[in-house]
Amino acid sequence: MAAIASLEEFLVPCIQSIFAPDDSARQEAEAQLSVWGDQVAEFPHALSQLICTPEIDTETRQLAAVLLRQYIPDHWDVEPTKRDSVLQVPDEVKGAIRDMIPTALGDPSSRVRSSVAFVVSTIAEFDWPHNWPTLFDTVRAWCCTIAGLSTHPASPHPSETDISRTTPILDAAYPSHFLR
Repeated sequence: MAAIASLEEFLVPCIQSIFAPDDSARQEAEAQLSVWGDQVAEFPHALSQLICTPEIDTETRQLAAVLLRQYIPDHWDVEPTKRDSVLQVPDEVKGAIRDMIPTALGDPSSRVRSSVAFVVSTIAEFDWPHNWPTLFDTVRAWCCTIAGLSTHPASPHPSETDISRTTPILDAAYPSHFLR
């Protein structure tokens, strides 16, 4: 985990450089992120930790979520024929991300929540239902937390009031294909 912490120390200024008006600084930051993404197995985990750190500014966390969402399709479930040339996210890192990233659905910033919802839906495209069977329970728990509802195990089925209060959150937070 110390390696991830040090990667985060480099990631924050690198991501912030993307916002720089100087083209060369932005291009250098983009190139560095590309190198880390192609060579560092902990890169997506470090992005996830950055997203879930409220002390980091909203714009940086939102862009980290966008970067993570863009990274997943190429590195999450790599075709066997491409495994020699493309770094695949290790299973233990995937598990850590699946555990961590939904916590950001409760972020105070709607921009971060929306970006994280897209990350969750992108991971779900690859991992649900086989590798992430708890996805809907996790999402329900976070939506209920956000809406101030009880997730008591003795009451596994939401009431009509719960549904009417939670549905707008789901509609706003998740792409329509995710709610099929």
